[in-house]
Amino acid sequence: IISDTVITNDGILEVHDRDHLFVSYQDPMDSTDQASDTALVVENTEGTIEFLVRNEKGTIKIQDEYFTKIDSAQLGDTIFVYITGEKDRDLTSQQDKFPIVVFDYETTDEETLTVSEVPDSLQSYDTGEFISNGLKIVASSTPVFGDSLLEAFAGSRISVKYDGTISRIPIIKVYGKLPIPIEPYAGIRSIDFDIAPNPYYGNRHDVLRIRVASSVDYLTVEKIEIYNFAGQKITEIDGSQLEFYYSYPIPAEQYSYADSWWNLMDQNSVPVSSGTYWVKVLGNSVNTNKHFSEIKKFVIVR
Repeated sequence: IISDTVITNDGILEVHDRDHLFVSYQDPMDSTDQASDTALVVENTEGTIEFLVRNEKGTIKIQDEYFTKIDSAQLGDTIFVYITGEKDRDLTSQQDKFPIVVFDYETTDEETLTVSEVPDSLQSYDTGEFISNGLKIVASSTPVFGDSLLEAFAGSRISVKYDGTISRIPIIKVYGKLPIPIEPYAGIRSIDFDIAPNPYYGNRHDVLRIRVASSVDYLTVEKIEIYNFAGQKITEIDGSQLEFYYSYPIPAEQYSYADSWWNLMDQNSVPVSSGTYWVKVLGNSVNTNKHFSEIKKFVIVR
């Protein structure tokens, strides 16, 4: 019984949370036959689980990064699992870690995340707060277990499998849409791409899409370079920042798509003006490690 009040000779051993119980034994017939052991008393606490997304203007600050609580997610979001009030998981003075499973009801995909204890302002690990590594939601109806991506689609429901006492296991719904069907690529280029809409009218369009394909192997996009009409490079987009629909790396002879891949700003975060630009996509073959590139014209009308 965990209690602040001690009553002697009541047949109950009152203890505190995190007390150590000691037991020892000596054989009355053989004094050399001795044994002892200890057990840590841990009070079972009721924790809370929430889903978060990283947001530079969020209200929750954890380990110098900002997050926002969410009741739903979008395709392409990277979600985190945040656990509070779990003092019974805080077993050592060092940072405690343990696994949890995030799963999708509809696609049946499951991914294991590691949740790590969050330190306090003095960098002491005694908070009972834990946050997981990020898990990106990708648009797919086919689960790929253990790929560190959660395959889901619009209408999917995501939840957590958790071995512990939790007041409420959250279930969040995934929103977004697969705006275009999977489309085969019938060309012969090692890397090919199209931009839509092109021309892009700033007062008419709100989604800027790029579709990329290859005739050989699986393809990853290393980067996209933007040049003005005079051939001066004005910005560069790292391929790791792109969020593609459907499979990625991009399978041979199949298009894959990314929306809002460029914010229409230069490398100084200044909006570009109306005009003609050159877009260069650089890709890499996964299996052969060969590099390819293609360049096309893109028009912006403000």
